[in-house]
Amino acid sequence: MWRTNVAGVCLAMVAAVVMVNAVSVYRSEQDVESAIRSGFISRLRPSGGFRGLTRNGASGSGSGIPKVDLLFVLDSSGSISESEFYTLKQAMKDVVAVVHEQTPIQPGGSRIAVMKFSEISKTNMQFGFGAKPTELQVKMAIDALTHDKGGWTATGTALEKAKEVFQGSDPSRVKMIWVLTDGESNVQPKPGIPAAALRRDNILIYVVPIGDAVNQANSSARREVESMASEPKEEYIYEFPSAAVASRTLSRLANRGNMFSGFRIQG
Repeated sequence: MWRTNVAGVCLAMVAAVVMVNAVSVYRSEQDVESAIRSGFISRLRPSGGFRGLTRNGASGSGSGIPKVDLLFVLDSSGSISESEFYTLKQAMKDVVAVVHEQTPIQPGGSRIAVMKFSEISKTNMQFGFGAKPTELQVKMAIDALTHDKGGWTATGTALEKAKEVFQGSDPSRVKMIWVLTDGESNVQPKPGIPAAALRRDNILIYVVPIGDAVNQANSSARREVESMASEPKEEYIYEFPSAAVASRTLSRLANRGNMFSGFRIQG
């Protein structure tokens, strides 16, 4: 009986330690939204700040509005359900809307590209920069993305390939990557090394970790997320408990931007 009680106490202590270590890192939706504004949206705007609004203005020489090359790196592994994959596509389209509102996606303007990753053999570009030159074409191409349900998560391979995607990108463009994932990589290389190489090339890396598996403090999955993101981490990591919450937050930002539809920032 005594030994049984000791064993029970030990198990309880282990469980307590696990509970302490499994503290989630979630911020409120409002705090994450604020981080997106300061870490992402602010970098789509003229560096000199606002100097007025003009209807139907466009980015170009002298406007002060940066042109953006943004690559989505989307997890298409089997741990993501079909409905979650669909919801993440909606979230991506909201990011596209936010970009277009600030710096138009158009021929000669800002550009979007998409890569999916799961197994190494299924980690490939879906479309590159300039292949879909308008906001509508980008959104239609995102809608057409299919879920691979791959058995592995080759995040590092995706980031290695991302370096090739940006080769030839004009140095004057603001270069960005959005990584959307719900789990830790399980195929070499680990993503921290290629992410560091991308950051050295002045590519900003945003990471959107979805769900508890990648949002527990001090976990290896969370450390991997942090190894990818640019600094400061709180402005480049947008954690969400579910794809639905991510979509809701980004939709809110996109809809607020549409309140000023027809206006562009004039530098």
